[in-house]
Amino acid sequence: MKSTKTTKSTKSAKYPKNRKRRLCPVLALIAALSMLLACSSQPGQTSGGESTQGSQSGQQGSSSSVTEETVHISYMCTLDLALQDSYVTQKLPELLKKYGYNVELEMRSLGTHDPAEWDQKFQLAVTSGEAPPDIIQLGALNTIALNAGWFAPISEDLVKESMPKYYEQVQKIYEPMWAWGKDPKDGTLYGIPSFNMYGPTRHTLAYRGDWLEQFDMEPPTTIEEFEVWLQKCRTEDPNGNGQADEYGYTSQDADGYLAEVFGAYGIMPGQWMLRDDKIVYGSIQPEAKDALLLLKKWYDNDWIPKGIMTTAKRDNDFYAGIVGTMGQAGGYAPAIVPSGSYTAALQAQNPGAYIVGAPSFKGPEGHYGTYEWGPKKYVLTFGSHLDEEKIRYIMGMFETIASEKELFELTMLGERGVHWDFADPEAESGATVFLEPYTDFTKKLNEVGVRELSESAWCPVWIEEVYTNYMDPLAIEYANQNEGYFDPLLGITLNSDPLYKENLNNYVKEFYLGVITGKNSIDEFDSFVEKWYSDGGEILTQEANQLYDTMFR
Repeated sequence: MKSTKTTKSTKSAKYPKNRKRRLCPVLALIAALSMLLACSSQPGQTSGGESTQGSQSGQQGSSSSVTEETVHISYMCTLDLALQDSYVTQKLPELLKKYGYNVELEMRSLGTHDPAEWDQKFQLAVTSGEAPPDIIQLGALNTIALNAGWFAPISEDLVKESMPKYYEQVQKIYEPMWAWGKDPKDGTLYGIPSFNMYGPTRHTLAYRGDWLEQFDMEPPTTIEEFEVWLQKCRTEDPNGNGQADEYGYTSQDADGYLAEVFGAYGIMPGQWMLRDDKIVYGSIQPEAKDALLLLKKWYDNDWIPKGIMTTAKRDNDFYAGIVGTMGQAGGYAPAIVPSGSYTAALQAQNPGAYIVGAPSFKGPEGHYGTYEWGPKKYVLTFGSHLDEEKIRYIMGMFETIASEKELFELTMLGERGVHWDFADPEAESGATVFLEPYTDFTKKLNEVGVRELSESAWCPVWIEEVYTNYMDPLAIEYANQNEGYFDPLLGITLNSDPLYKENLNNYVKEFYLGVITGKNSIDEFDSFVEKWYSDGGEILTQEANQLYDTMFR
C-alpha cells in the first residue's frame, strides 16, 4: 500500500531506539557482548533479550535500561476511557519501568463519557486554539482537528518498524483498514486504526432464551419461522403479566433500523454497498421493496409495535420484558453471553431470564445478517508538535503494553481479584467478568480506567496471541454467526456529506416509515429513488466511488 510522509526525524538520546528481533544463537552472543560495552552510553536501549514476561515487542527494555530522563506523555482519549486519577493511569508508569520506559502520564479529560458530548467538547477544544496533546485517540479521524493541524503525519513504514507485531495484525485482519486513519482528500496517513477483537460481524440476533423455551421453539432460521415467533410473542403472554403488551421484534430511530429484515433480502439501508465493482447506496436498492412490503404486513397484523422507528426503544424495551429480541445490531457478542453486561441488565428486571444468540433469519434467496460497523474501532493519532523519535517511542510503548501479559491485563481490565477475574476463577484464560462494585459502568471508567475488551486508553492496540486468552468462546461463536454487512468505505466522511447526508437519511426514513404504516404506496419507490439522486445522492455516489477507487482498490 502507498506510504505517506513521516514527520521530520529529530534524534534524541532520551527515546530508546527500536529493538531488533531475536537473533540466531551465534549472532545473539556477539550482539550481547557488543551491547554490554555500549549500554552505559545508551540509556533505555536493551540487549535484545526476553523481558520478565518472556515476549518480544517492537520496543522493549528492562529495569536496568530505564530511560534516565522521564518522558512526559499527554493524552486525550475518546469517551475519557481513563482519567488522571484512574487506577490504570497511576499504576502503569511503575510497571513500564521493567520494560525500559520511564514515563510521566497526563490525561486531559473532557469530563464526559457520552459520545456526542465528548465529540462536541473535543471540537470546542480544537476551535478554541488549545494545543494538541501528544496522543489523541478518537472514534474517527476528526475533520476539524485535521484541518486545524492537530495531527502529525505518519506512514505505514513507520508503524511497521515501530510496531511490527501490530502492523502484521492489521494486515491479517483487514488490510484496507489503513484508510480509516487517512485523510480522504490526499491519502496522507495520520492515525493508526484499531479493530474490534470480536471481528467485523460481531453482532447477532439476541433472543429471550426463556421465551423460546416457553414456546418450545428453536431460534427461527427463516422469515416464515420468525413470523411464528412474532405471533407467539403477541398471543401467549411470555412475560406473564396478563396483558398483550409483548412483541417479538422492534427497532428504534437509530442506525441499522430493521436491519435483520433488510439483511434477509441482501441489502443494508444506511450503508454503501459494493455491487458489480461499483459503490451503491443500500437504501435505494430494488430489494428494499420486498422488505418494506413484509414489514407493512407485520405492522398491519400488529406483530411489530406502532412506535417502530419513532418512540420504540430497542434496549430498554428488551430489558423491560416487552420485546423478545434485541435486533438492529444490538446483540453485541460479548455482552449477550451469560457473563455479559446485557444479560446482567436483562436479569436485573427479569430474574431467571437469559439470552440466546442466533443468526438472523434467512430471506427467500438465503441472505441474512444485520447492520455492522466493520473491522475498524478507533484511530490513534499523535500531536503535530511531536518529532519522529517521540512518536516511535510511544508506538513502541503501546506495542509493549499489548504484548506483555501483566501490562495488557492492567490496561484492559485492571487488577485481577480486585477489579476483574475470569468467569471461572480457577481458569487462566477464557471469559472475564468485572467484580463488584466495578460492574458499574461509570465507576469502572472513572476509578479503574477500563471499559471492556477492544476499548482501552492505555492499550489502544492489541496482539492476537495475547488478547484471545481473555475472550469468551461463546462470544466468539456469536460474533461469527452473520454475514458481513458493513460499509466498504468504513464510514469515512465524504466531502459533501455535511451538505446532503442528514437530509437524505431523513428522507429515506420518512419514506420507509410511510410505506410500513400505509401512508405511502410501494408504487412510489421509483420516484423516491429519483428524488434521492436529485437531492444530493448523485453527488455522494460519485464521491463514494472516487474514494473507493483511490483508497480501497
